[in-house]
Amino acid sequence: MSTKKLRVGFIGSGGIAQPQMSHLKRYPDVELVAISDLSEAALAKSKEAHGVQKTYTNWKEMLKKESLDAVSVCTPNGSHAANSIAALKAGCHVLVEKPLA
Repeated sequence: MSTKKLRVGFIGSGGIAQPQMSHLKRYPDVELVAISDLSEAALAKSKEAHGVQKTYTNWKEMLKKESLDAVSVCTPNGSHAANSIAALKAGCHVLVEKPLA
């Protein structure tokens, strides 16, 4: 069994991100590393509720600075494509809900 944790980041911390974070943090082999959101209030809520220490108001900065294995895109669907493509280019696996764009 591997001791390496799956390092996950979130683009968007409202709505669907909350139950996803609640679910993922239950797994000992998953680490919730960072969250990005335009709203500092939403970031503070997620940080407190889920113990995610690194927060960003710019998702591009998060992708650049953090070493992530996977990213969950939890933004309004108009930005799904840009967020997902950038995360893929950063070498991350991507979870994105429909529609892609």
